[in-house]
Amino acid sequence: LSRVDLCHLLDNVLLEDFREEKHCHDLVLNNALVQDITVYCRVSTRSVADPVTSEAVSDAVLQGTSQDTDLLRLRKVGERLFAAVFVLHGGFLPSEEETCPRRGEHWQVAECPWDSGDLDLPLLQHVPLTEDALHLSRRVLLRGLFRRQHADVENDVPTIVRLWALGRWGSCRDAALISEAFSFLCICWRSQRAKKALAVGLEPDIDNCHWIQDEESLFRMFADLQFWRLQLKELLTPWAPPQLLACHVASRCKELEMQQVALLEDNRRNLAEINRLRQAVSLLHNKLEVSDTRSVQNMQKQAEVLEKLRSL
Repeated sequence: LSRVDLCHLLDNVLLEDFREEKHCHDLVLNNALVQDITVYCRVSTRSVADPVTSEAVSDAVLQGTSQDTDLLRLRKVGERLFAAVFVLHGGFLPSEEETCPRRGEHWQVAECPWDSGDLDLPLLQHVPLTEDALHLSRRVLLRGLFRRQHADVENDVPTIVRLWALGRWGSCRDAALISEAFSFLCICWRSQRAKKALAVGLEPDIDNCHWIQDEESLFRMFADLQFWRLQLKELLTPWAPPQLLACHVASRCKELEMQQVALLEDNRRNLAEINRLRQAVSLLHNKLEVSDTRSVQNMQKQAEVLEKLRSL
C-alpha cells in the first residue's frame, strides 16, 4: 500500500466518511492495529519533522521531492489519527501502569510507544481539549519527564519548559497529578541548585545569567500548579521556592480572612432575622392573649345570659 493510498484510506475514508458509523468506533478505531498505524505514521516521517519541536515543516520550507510531500501529508494524517484515538487507547500507555512510574525499578524497560521513543512528547499538543484527554496527556507527560530525568537525557531546563507547556497545568484540578508534577519540579529545583553551587565553586567568576533564567523558568512552572490542593505535608520540602510557599500562606490567610468576614456578615443577617422573628412572635403572643381574654369575657356573658333564661 503506497503512502498516497494510506493517506486517502485514513484521512478521507476512516476519519471522514466512516467515522460516524458505530462499527468504526467499536471494530476499527478501538483495534490494537490502529496504534501500530499511528506509530508507523510518526516514525516513518521523522525526516520531514523539525528536529527541535518534532512538528512537520511547512510546504514552503520543505524543498525536496514529491516523496517528501507524501511524507509530510502522512505525518499530518497520523497526527489526526492520533487525536481521534488517543482516549480510546488510554493515551497509548501500558494497561497496568505503576502508581508512581518515577520510582519503578524497571524504568529503563520500554512498556509503551512513549517509552521506546516511537511516539514523542510534542505529539501531545494535538490531544483534544477534553477533560479525559488532558488527564491522559498529563500522565503521559509526567511519565516521559520522569524517564528523561532518570536517564539524564533531554533534561535541561529549556527543554523541560518547552515540554511542560503541553500539560496545560493551569486547568489541572487532579490532586494526584498535581502532587506528581510538584515532586518532579522539586527534583528539578534541587538539581538546579546543586549544579549552580558546583559551578560557582569551580569558577567563582562565572556568569550567573543563565542560572537566573533557568530558576525563573522553574518558578513559573511551579506557579502553573494549583499546589494549594496538596496536603500540607507535601509542601514541607526545602526544594520548592520559598517565595511560592510564602505566597501560598498569604493567599490562604487572605482567603480565610474573607471567609471570616463572610461568616460575620451571615451572623449579622441571622441575628437581624432572629430579632425580627422574636418581634413577630411577641406580637402574635400579645394578640393571642387579647383573644384569650375576649374569649373568657364572651363565655362569662354567655353564662349570664343562660342564667337569666333559666330564671325566666
